[in-house]
Amino acid sequence: MKAWKGIGCLVAALAFFGCGQKEEAAKGEPKDKARQAVKGVVRREFDYYEGAKQKLGEAGKKLQEQREQEKELN
Repeated sequence: MKAWKGIGCLVAALAFFGCGQKEEAAKGEPKDKARQAVKGVVRREFDYYEGAKQKLGEAGKKLQEQREQEKELN
């Protein structure tokens, strides 16, 4: 008898949580918010990468110019 009560409670809990998820999925809001958050983080990391890549390129050009100037002096 106790097993049936436990199973009944489990089924009721799953049904309760399942219905809540269905309503959120129908609205689409949490999915959109999560997608926006992920896009923001990925975009920010990509921008950091691009900025670092650009700075590295500029530093390489300056180093090459300095080497050329040293060769001309010698």
